[in-house]
Amino acid sequence: MEDFALQLNRDLRPRRGYRLQVVTRRSACLSSSGRFNFAEKLEDVINEDRPDLVVLLLGCWDDVAIRTEEGYAMLGTPAWEEAYGERVQDVLAVLQRQGVPAIWVGLPVMGSKNARSLHRLTEITRELVGKSNVNVRFIDNQDVLADAEGKFQMRESRPGREAVLLRRRDGKHTTRAGDELMVGRFLPVLTQSIRELVSARAARGEAPEPPEKLPITDVYSKLFR
Repeated sequence: MEDFALQLNRDLRPRRGYRLQVVTRRSACLSSSGRFNFAEKLEDVINEDRPDLVVLLLGCWDDVAIRTEEGYAMLGTPAWEEAYGERVQDVLAVLQRQGVPAIWVGLPVMGSKNARSLHRLTEITRELVGKSNVNVRFIDNQDVLADAEGKFQMRESRPGREAVLLRRRDGKHTTRAGDELMVGRFLPVLTQSIRELVSARAARGEAPEPPEKLPITDVYSKLFR
């Protein structure tokens, strides 16, 4: 999410009126057990920052067992899928309670040892977002960094250039070239979401700020506590 947000800031810098608040925690995930509960932390952040729009990108570190009341649900089992689905539902419930629209950015195809499980994780999230009545758009990125057959690729050939490295050595994280493609897929969805926000404000009689009075785009970062 940090790399994605930095690339997004690069693309938005020429425009005015955006303030990106990036909230991350290294290696955090919905599968986390113990004191770190992603849904609860998300609600705390929304209450503190009052965002107009939430963007979620997670799952990269979710390929681990999940602790449940019945014990640990092991990765790849029906029990794990059920437990993970419940974690996704917890996040959707927070967004519904808070009444804030969101964009859920799906993971690209992975090249790590648990690639199949991460793909299934993405399917579960997409299905639950699609079935919910929450104002959330899901962006399916399974093909955005893939080859022509939809398979994982470390590099992409581009006309007139040497092959560009898209992924880091772990087969999960993206390079700047990969981030550019991910954000390129994301920006049209962001634009549509902002149009809807502006229309909703206009319906309430709120006049938009003149472009010259809008702040220059900037990014702020903090960690989940």
